[in-house]
Amino acid sequence: MYYGAKPMQSPGEDTSYPAIIDTGSSQLSIPPEVFEKIRDEWAAALPNLDCTSDKTFCHVKDSCENVAPKVKPVGF
Repeated sequence: MYYGAKPMQSPGEDTSYPAIIDTGSSQLSIPPEVFEKIRDEWAAALPNLDCTSDKTFCHVKDSCENVAPKVKPVGF
């Protein structure tokens, strides 16, 4: 899994998990270690990111127009 061009996992070294994609809610389940790395990347780009109200979900009180240019795509 990648965040932008930066790998979030090391194939063959990190634990593998089954992929879970919920197309009804547009949510993607990822391993906790990967979530921590991506959350750190988001926090660096979005200082007002809130990941404290739910340990597995982050949000920001800002418009998509302001947030989208600051985050990178997730790739597999």
